[in-house]
Amino acid sequence: MIELFRIANEVAALEKQADAVSDGLTILHARYSPRTLEPKSKDRKRIQNMIQKPWDRGMRGSRHAAAVRRLAVQMANSIKYPDKAYRRGRAAENENYHDVATIFFQRAAELALAMD
Repeated sequence: MIELFRIANEVAALEKQADAVSDGLTILHARYSPRTLEPKSKDRKRIQNMIQKPWDRGMRGSRHAAAVRRLAVQMANSIKYPDKAYRRGRAAENENYHDVATIFFQRAAELALAMD
């Protein structure tokens, strides 16, 4: 019974977080033109380098994925503008790193909500 209560609380927290991300991305799309939100070559290169760096250090499998996520969090936290975080997320999505893209989209939403 306690486990069900804990799971219900986690689901509620995730739903609240998803709503905040959705609100932030809505603000972001209203504030910037679609062309501004397209990934630039620098964004694509940053994502490719972030993916390649752990591989060059010999990390494979789940260690590689965890290292890439760690680097994504570090990079996302250093970004100060929502459009830049969003472009990095789109670049990661284009590379089929959807979990990494989510990190950048969350940061973009956070920054957009803070600016509003």
